[in-house]
Amino acid sequence: MRRKIKILIGAVISTVFLIITACTQNTNSSTNPTSETDIKNSETSFTATVLTEAPELQLSDPLSSTMNEFILKSGSYNWSYMENGEVQSVIACGLHPLDSSVDKFEKLSLPRYNQLDSISYRISCPVPYDYLTVKEWDYSHIGDTDVKEEANVTYKEMELLELKPNKIYQITAIWEEAKKNERNFWGNADYILVTN
Repeated sequence: MRRKIKILIGAVISTVFLIITACTQNTNSSTNPTSETDIKNSETSFTATVLTEAPELQLSDPLSSTMNEFILKSGSYNWSYMENGEVQSVIACGLHPLDSSVDKFEKLSLPRYNQLDSISYRISCPVPYDYLTVKEWDYSHIGDTDVKEEANVTYKEMELLELKPNKIYQITAIWEEAKKNERNFWGNADYILVTN
């Protein structure tokens, strides 16, 4: 019976998410440094935004009336972009997800919906990534950077992320170099998320 309830709740979450996604569109990308490049089309002229560093990720709870938005900023990234016809590259080296300093990070407090073991959060980005890799550790391992992750999963076109309380996640977003002609930037960025 409990398993049927979990399956039913999962179906409801997915349905609510699809409705919300169809009805809303995130257009706020002004929080990251950018440079603007004029692109000429044979009939029109418009300005495209080129990201000069890894963008933020937004997490939101589709079951909450306020969506409970939580912003993740990348501490580690390898980022390249085109500027004046030349490649510019930036490398930022941040903390290991289990570094003891992570204990000071703002934690995402997960709601407790009907005693579920995990909660689905919508993950979005002002500039869509090509795929995500998500690693998970138990919070009790903080400070021990030699511990192997409990889970390591790669997703393509993922929009819902299953999160559990008292965990540390490393979310790696990848923007493929193969698409550099479309976007004028590429790279990968790591985001650390701590839940309670």
